[in-house]
Amino acid sequence: MKNDQSRKGFLRFCNTVRSVERDKDTFLKAANLERHERQAPAFTANQMMTIVLVVGVLLLGSVAMICLTLAGKTGSIGFVLVSTLFTLGLLSALSIMNF
Repeated sequence: MKNDQSRKGFLRFCNTVRSVERDKDTFLKAANLERHERQAPAFTANQMMTIVLVVGVLLLGSVAMICLTLAGKTGSIGFVLVSTLFTLGLLSALSIMNF
């Protein structure tokens, strides 16, 4: 009787250890996936700065064109457009050289 109880206890212990090991493997797989997700951001800092600069130049150029139109100086809009496109070209060249 005592051997039977100790055998059942030992088998319960083995099942518990097996389930704990399975849980540990699942946890490690989940942690590994999460670690990979953290290491691979959507954009690098360099790419983000390039995006911010391009959007900033576009906003600045469009605001300048709107202000010139409202002021009645439509002859200067071409200059603003050309200088905005030139600046965007320079930013594109710099970003290509960085990568």
